[in-house]
Amino acid sequence: MKMNKTTQGIIAAMLAAFIFGFTPVIGKLSYDGGSNPVMLTLLRGLLAVPVLYAIAKVGHISLDMTRKNKIDILILCIFGYSSTALTLYASYNYISVGVATLVHFTYPSFVALYSLFFLKEKISKETGLSLVFSTAGLMFFTDDLSGSGPILGFILALVSAVT
Repeated sequence: MKMNKTTQGIIAAMLAAFIFGFTPVIGKLSYDGGSNPVMLTLLRGLLAVPVLYAIAKVGHISLDMTRKNKIDILILCIFGYSSTALTLYASYNYISVGVATLVHFTYPSFVALYSLFFLKEKISKETGLSLVFSTAGLMFFTDDLSGSGPILGFILALVSAVT
């Protein structure tokens, strides 16, 4: 059976979402086995490289880049992806995976706020309401954050959302 590109894309996105959904569980299990957030971030990145390389080769995607592109990608990997994953995985040590992941997925709110304040874009009424409701909803989960450990976990998850 031959699938069109849209169907292939939908299946790939569903598979990626399914696998990504297991990341917190795998993270907690690896911590129980003696791992830590730095090792988890490093291994996740290193294990992805051969898979992405194979996908590029099979899809005949050129990997040629200028020196500037390589430097830009390196900077984005270090300060973008790595800092996001590292702070999220570190937050799992202090708060529940569910709360940490919920806080992490407030990142669209930070994108909207960045667009408002730095790019001077207008926010629609719908986006404004979404910001208010998502912030209010998040407050329902902060009552379990007593003590310095949970507060640190919340802050780490929040930093992962910002990055």
